[in-house]
Amino acid sequence: IITMPGMGVAQVITLPGPAELKVRSFNVRGANPVFTTGSFKEGKALKSVSKPKGVSSGGLRYAYYKGEWDSLPNFSKLTPVSSGRMDTAFNLEKMPDKNNFGCVMDGYLEIKEEGYYILILDSDDGSALYLNNVRLLANDGLHATGNPQTYMVPLQKGFYPIRMEYFQKGGERGLGLLYVLPGKMQPVPVPFEALYSK
Repeated sequence: IITMPGMGVAQVITLPGPAELKVRSFNVRGANPVFTTGSFKEGKALKSVSKPKGVSSGGLRYAYYKGEWDSLPNFSKLTPVSSGRMDTAFNLEKMPDKNNFGCVMDGYLEIKEEGYYILILDSDDGSALYLNNVRLLANDGLHATGNPQTYMVPLQKGFYPIRMEYFQKGGERGLGLLYVLPGKMQPVPVPFEALYSK
């Protein structure tokens, strides 16, 4: 649905199949030179699972790694130096190192309402998001926040294995995971009560 704020106009665009859609905004001063591009392909809803035994809500588990990278490393080949829970007390600013570290956060995401979700990942430096062991979002490399990556996916009620990977080389730190709920317009942070781990 394309809307025109203040004009009460809405138009539905139907894509007949896989497509790349480029959009830019216009106002009384002319066209915005920046295009936003979206790639759309047909897919099936990711299958959920029942609530795993022994998990509780309140956040994901994280493993902390030391290293200097320009892109996400293969964390499975590295040994974490510490671990904990990514809950309301978790803060990248409180990590043992300000630079040259990485984290892998995993657990389960609870979905209470079936429908299309837009997942949003923003980070400084690189990050990636996996759902059901499928990499949906990659925001890799050395960069600041402000250029989030998005992915629309149909989800069922239930639980989904979720994993985020993140690394920080130098400068500022930042990692944000948000979603747009079915039927809503505004993104909200994924609440800690929707994230489960042991």
